[in-house]
Amino acid sequence: MAISSTTTKNSASANGTQHSFPYSFKIFADGDLTVIVRSANGTETVKSLNTDYIVTNAGNANGGNVLFKFNTGNSNDAHFSSSDKRPQSGETVLIRRNLTLTQGTDYVENDPFPAESHENALDRITMIAQQLQEAIDRSLKISRTNTMTSTEFTVGATDRANKILSFDSTGELTITTAIGTSRGNWAASTAYAERDIVKDTSTNNIFIVNTAHTSSGSQPLTTNANSAKYTLLVDAATATTASADAQKLAINAEDSQFTLSGGTQGFSALHYAAKAAASATSAATATVNVQLAEDFATKTTGEVVAGTGKFSSEAHALGGTGVTNQVGASKEWAINPGAVDSSGEFSSKAYAVSGSTINAGSAKNWALGGGNSFATNTTIGNTGLYSAKYYAEQAAASQDAFDDVYLGSKSSDPSVDNDGNALQTGALYYSSSEGKLKFYNGSAWVAVEGGGASAGFSIAMSVAL
Repeated sequence: MAISSTTTKNSASANGTQHSFPYSFKIFADGDLTVIVRSANGTETVKSLNTDYIVTNAGNANGGNVLFKFNTGNSNDAHFSSSDKRPQSGETVLIRRNLTLTQGTDYVENDPFPAESHENALDRITMIAQQLQEAIDRSLKISRTNTMTSTEFTVGATDRANKILSFDSTGELTITTAIGTSRGNWAASTAYAERDIVKDTSTNNIFIVNTAHTSSGSQPLTTNANSAKYTLLVDAATATTASADAQKLAINAEDSQFTLSGGTQGFSALHYAAKAAASATSAATATVNVQLAEDFATKTTGEVVAGTGKFSSEAHALGGTGVTNQVGASKEWAINPGAVDSSGEFSSKAYAVSGSTINAGSAKNWALGGGNSFATNTTIGNTGLYSAKYYAEQAAASQDAFDDVYLGSKSSDPSVDNDGNALQTGALYYSSSEGKLKFYNGSAWVAVEGGGASAGFSIAMSVAL
């Protein structure tokens, strides 16, 4: 087979559900591929053949596919896995040819010369060359017109330690410190190279030389004629201020507010740590108090706090161990039909409606009595007195009796009393038409007047009352 393509790798973006990713170049065996998954943040992970994926069409000139394993629902699938190996959305799949740098074709003298075996050997050599070229293409190289005379240096490991690869004044490879070379305090008439570090003794600021030159003038370097050839690394004043601010931010005393160099006010980490510790203690106490509050609300199995004689609201309301045995719960004081405590006191219900357990009588007894009318009523408890209903009916009967005797003001002689019953002898009424008080003598209405009338009136009133 002629090798006409120089492609040695393919890449594709994953979406979390795609499991098949193509490669477009020939390989001899499944293991001739390296599969790399790159995360969104640049982390690269080399995947494992047969564990994470399988390969199809090894030996095909047009390539094949890398199949990532996942739970297909059929354990007989070649790419079945109980765990999902598919690359996630945002990740990139890189498939590259990675042949071992070996030659496996053995030519034996006087044996047949198989063209296919010879071609495969040549293909393999060509693919390895492509593979190496791809790696070289990703490497730093010196251009063909570069005048660098040497690409190697002989500095030992000790001298290379903690240094960086760089170029010297002639452009040849060398090593140097990571930032630059410290030259101490700045001085005039001194040759400074690029990346030299100097201290301005007038301000204590630290500068790095960005352009090689011979120094002149005086400090401070910010106003020096060569000021543009220095780059400020450390602003001493700012660093001092920042140090002071940092100290305030870190350890300023609790509850002591400070003002930073920029005018911002606040409290230190020490302050907030102390407050956090106090809050934690309060939270722990609150947790205990919450439980105590809950016990005072609902605990019905004895005292809330042993030995205090204190019981929960629910126990006092509905009854509970201890409360029932002592002074009685609210429920007992409300509806217990018998004595609530040892003093012989009864519940509200008993005082309201019970007539059998309360010697002095319940509210119902005192209101309605023991019978349906005053005529059949009985005395309340052991008091010898009657109910309000009894006395009310008696008063009503007396009022009716009086109403039947004195009929009030009328314009003419009535023929019946105010209840429509026959007139009683001695009944009285005031005649509004005659302006006289009259009494009934048994057969007729007679005006009350003179001595006889006065006597008659007295008799009538006596009868009425």
